This record gives sequence, structure tokens and C-alpha cells, in this order.
Amino acid sequence: MSAPRSVAEVLNEHVTLEVEGIDRMYLNVYVPGLQREQGVVNFFRFHRGNQFVSSALMDPISKEFVAALENYARRKKVPVIQFRKGQRKDDIAAERRKKFKRPRALSSSARLRPGQVQLIFDRRVTARTPDRFRTRVITDGVVPSLHVDYKNTRIKQYHKEGRALRTETTINNTRDFGIGKLLKNLPALRQIGFQANRRLLDVQRISHDCAIGEDAFDKVVRPAEVEGQRASALRFGDKRVQALFAVLVVFSLQLRGFNNREMRVLLAQLPGLDPAEYPIGRMTCDLRRLRLHGIIERIPRSHRYQLTADGLRIALFFSRTCARLLRPKLAEIMPRPEPIPSALRIAFDRPNAVIDACCEEEQLAA
Repeated sequence: MSAPRSVAEVLNEHVTLEVEGIDRMYLNVYVPGLQREQGVVNFFRFHRGNQFVSSALMDPISKEFVAALENYARRKKVPVIQFRKGQRKDDIAAERRKKFKRPRALSSSARLRPGQVQLIFDRRVTARTPDRFRTRVITDGVVPSLHVDYKNTRIKQYHKEGRALRTETTINNTRDFGIGKLLKNLPALRQIGFQANRRLLDVQRISHDCAIGEDAFDKVVRPAEVEGQRASALRFGDKRVQALFAVLVVFSLQLRGFNNREMRVLLAQLPGLDPAEYPIGRMTCDLRRLRLHGIIERIPRSHRYQLTADGLRIALFFSRTCARLLRPKLAEIMPRPEPIPSALRIAFDRPNAVIDACCEEEQLAA
């Protein structure tokens, strides 16, 4: 008999090629001194030696810059494609790709380019966003696509030409992550984009294979003590615990983590919960409890938190098994005036019917 295999193991065996890289980058070049009128005057009068200042003097400079780029491309044999107005860049790219031999399968790629992106939340998630959130999967025909929006950063995932799963991260404002806009910050932006893609893929794998061991389960549902600090248990099925885990799953894709206020806003929106039930003090206690149980960890030098690797599995396991397995299946098998017809109900009723028949046959009281 073979040992059980995880979803991640099966997927890894069916990926023949995995590519990760920056696909497109937009570069804006500017001189700070030319952003002011006096700076423009000084540039043309004293740097360029012109006797007067006119916007017509800028045109030769622009053309010279473009000519230098085209000359460089010719020397390096880099193809230059000019798009006409209204022409779809993806269509042109598709025609060029036909000239190359394509791989059988791809896993994912990271891209830094704008695109048509819908939202997994109907609003951007910020500390000042007191609104409800929802997940949206966009479909075109039979090909599904997933879209995530965080401030000015977007993640888009879809199947590329039926051959590859492509995950694109577009960062439109580096300030969303506390990073400057100079070219020297590109390595840091590259790391953020790749981490976002990997985290999304990890969540998708774990969501289909979120089993946890008995020891891990016991550590969560029993009180914890870490370096003299005690934390109460996170009981499976407890309404408050389930709400915490459900919100943590939402924040699993939050690139900058979350803080006390952001978590309270979402908790207050869950059915059956009143905003007044989660004051700041109670939320602080819940964050401390989650941290001591190893579900979350504090981001260094900040008041923000993020899910741990084990915490993500536990949050998915608790929220999914309770919402999708325990509650609906118990509703099917429990006695009621109008039982829910299902295969599970029939399976549970059959032993009772057999036992009752045996009791009648032996003339025993049921």
C-alpha cells in the first residue's frame, strides 16, 4: 500500500518548466532641476548656451535621445516594435511567439506591468477602509482567472493559452511598500513581486491539502505557555476562533501584513458580530494569543503582523473543515422533522434501521 501523497507533490511532478522573472518594466527618466520654470531657463541659457528659451528647443533633444536608442538597438540586434494607436500589444506578441518553439508546461512567472485587473476585494485594503470585502473569480468562457488588488499593486493569475499557469504581479507605486522610485530599488521590488507570486501559489496548494497532525491540532486547542507567558486555547468550532481564522486567511495575501485596526474592521463585518464586541483591548488579547500559539508573528520594527507558515495551514484547516465539513454534515445527519436527503444521511440511518430490525426479531425493547 502506498503512502498518502500531498497535492503539492502531485503538482510538482507535472511541472516540466518553471520560469520566474521580470517581464516588463517602465522607466521614467527626469532631471529634478527641469521640473521648475527657473530650472528650465538655466538649462537652456547656461547649460545649452541658447540666447533665448523656447519649447521648440526641447524637440531636437528628444529626437536625439530616441535616435540614440534606435542606434543602440541596431548595434545589439535588438528588435524594436512600434505599436499603432488602438493596436493590442498582446496580439502582436502572440504573433511573434508563434515563431518560437513553446515549452509543454510552465508553473508561474512574475511580471511588473499594468493590466486589466478586477478585484478579489471590492476595495483596496488600507488602514482607513471600513468596508466589506469579497472574493471574485473572473471567467472568460471556461478559463478562470483570479485577481487581487492591494492599493496600487495588482496580482493576476490565469491559464496562458491552455499550457501554463501564469501569475503576474504589477507594482504601480513603489511607495505602497515603503520603497523609493530610483532604479537602485529594483532588486527590492523584484523580491516583493516574487514573494507575492510564491505566497499566492503556496496558499492555493495548502487550501487543497490543509491537513495537520494530531500534535499540531492539540497545540492549538490546548492552552499554550511560551517563556512564562500563558495563552488560552483556540477551541475548534468556537465562533470567535473561527472568525479569527477566517480573517487571517483573507490577510494571508496581504504583502505588508496587518495591524490591530485592520483586523478589527474585518472581524466586525462577519455575520453575527457587532463592532462593539471587538474593542481594541480584546483585539490586542487575540493577537497575543495567536502569536503565542505560533499562528502569527510580529514584523520586526513595526506594529504589524503576518501569518507563519504553520499558521496558514492551521487557519485554513480550522476554517474550512468547520465551515465546509462539520456544520453542513452534522445538519444532514441530525434528527429533524424534515431530514435532509443525502447519501450521508442514508448511510447513518441504515445502521439504526438494522439495529431496530434485530431488536424486533429478538423481541427486545428498542
